[in-house]
Amino acid sequence: MTIYVGDCYVDAGIIWIGDPCYIMGSDSSQGVDKWSDFCDKLWSTGHNSDQYSTPLGTGTGIAITSGYGDGRYPVHVEASKDGRIKSATITFIGDEDEDG
Repeated sequence: MTIYVGDCYVDAGIIWIGDPCYIMGSDSSQGVDKWSDFCDKLWSTGHNSDQYSTPLGTGTGIAITSGYGDGRYPVHVEASKDGRIKSATITFIGDEDEDG
């Protein structure tokens, strides 16, 4: 079963997928203190393409470009029969956007 769970708002043109405990707080293993530090690493560290990057190291999280950049993007989850989350999908470009 697929369920709409809300929207992600993007103002940086990217979305971050990762466990917050790796990057937030003074005891985080891979965190950065300033946005500029993150940006410096964004496309120069880890696995990179022009669409995704692992700026804080493999396994820490992934930064993905968000289709057309800034905006509001719907998030859906697929749930198992017992209600556990199987997957999550953020739609950056809908089928109607590709056709036009």
